[in-house]
Amino acid sequence: MRFTRLSLTLPVAAAGLLISGLQADPARSAGASAASHTSSTTQAVSWTSVRNCTVTGSSLEKTSGTDNAEDAGAVSAQEVTSGPVAVQFRVAEISKFRFLGLSSSSTWTGATGMDYSWRLQSGSGEVYENNRWRHTGPIVGGDLLRIAVDANVVRYYRNGSLVYTSTRAPAYPLRVHASIIDMHGTVKDATLTTSVTAPTVTYGWVPPAQTVGGGASTWTVPAGYVHQTAWAAGGGPDVRGIYAYPTSGWRSMVWRWADTMRSNSIQSVTGPGGKPAYRVELTQDDDASPGTAGNSPRAEFFSVDPAEKRRQRTAPAEAVLRDGDEYWATFALYIPADFPVNHRWATLFQRKFQDTASVPSWFTLNVHRATLDVSVPGNTPDRFIPVADLAQVTGRWVQFTVHEKLSSGTSGMAELFVNGERKPIVTGQPTVPAGDINFHFQYGYYRSNDPANGQSEGPGTGVVHFTPMLIARGAAPEAVPALP
Repeated sequence: MRFTRLSLTLPVAAAGLLISGLQADPARSAGASAASHTSSTTQAVSWTSVRNCTVTGSSLEKTSGTDNAEDAGAVSAQEVTSGPVAVQFRVAEISKFRFLGLSSSSTWTGATGMDYSWRLQSGSGEVYENNRWRHTGPIVGGDLLRIAVDANVVRYYRNGSLVYTSTRAPAYPLRVHASIIDMHGTVKDATLTTSVTAPTVTYGWVPPAQTVGGGASTWTVPAGYVHQTAWAAGGGPDVRGIYAYPTSGWRSMVWRWADTMRSNSIQSVTGPGGKPAYRVELTQDDDASPGTAGNSPRAEFFSVDPAEKRRQRTAPAEAVLRDGDEYWATFALYIPADFPVNHRWATLFQRKFQDTASVPSWFTLNVHRATLDVSVPGNTPDRFIPVADLAQVTGRWVQFTVHEKLSSGTSGMAELFVNGERKPIVTGQPTVPAGDINFHFQYGYYRSNDPANGQSEGPGTGVVHFTPMLIARGAAPEAVPALP
């Protein structure tokens, strides 16, 4: 994925939940290996040259000027200079008169300046090119309208179905343009999709030895390994870590602790498709780790050890986050087709908090029965947003990218991308509480073994394969590596 900031002319970060096109490379082995991928990335449109409109995220609404006059609109800050590109937006109201499309001009000139556009009014969605009619069809609230440029051909789509193919070849560069005629007309959730080459991922990096401990005592874990509790077996052996070399601002998260009951709960293996991966398993017979409430076993990596989690020792700076930090984390999961669909709850990723803090909900990727969802950070009580039906993400590698700005004020935000498609989670509100609090990552499989509502049995045995997790700190990495 690629990201653009206002005046820059790079393709931008995915701003909607699936990062499409990040497929496994069948030639790559489980050893030290490398691959690069071309993928599509979707980003929210950033608006500039705004006139008589109110901007909310990537949405526009005409709130001033003259009703029934073409005196409101905006131009995208992003500019695409070559290659495939698509703009998409959601229809809210169907009666208001407005245009949205692509133009080779960087200056707003209304509908006449749009080389390719949708014209909306009175329940009709029409294709116009430089303000000349090409096609007419119906629209309803909630429709997704798209203009896509690929292989020098421009096509128009309604809810994924092709409605018109232009006879005019595009001229680059291209920007998104909007023109709104009726007062309170809107352009909702505008996104821009482009193609980029993802950074190369090379496995085989070995982080240095680590000193960790659960209390006052500490010990050294060999380079490249993670201490494992294996509580039921009396401890150990350490888990051999799987790490990728740093690339384009991304680094492998180095895990400091593996909380498991069995010594084979987490294994470093050659995963599906020949990819290096962690095989993570929980069974109905697994007990909860000491200190874990309820009938809730876990097989998770922690970015901090228990003493650091309790703030009894200082954690490495790269292992924790603080109020005001912003990060991107990306990883891929292979959830088998026979994964249980009767989880009361399970988590697969957590951005959590130190043990001494009492905080509202935190950012997690979850399974509830047959639904994959995310928790909204900063909410009390917990609020979950569905991402996909579990069946849609099983039996194949799926890449997840998390972007979050931790804030105890109004600048907090969180979003998730699944195979490049973005789903906004929260923006403009607190995601963490104020105070001297450390936040960390937990990565693996953690669940309730109790039956889900309406079920007579617990989830049984579940297995998930995890890639290494890569992290980039700051507002916008140049591109997101393709995993696995």
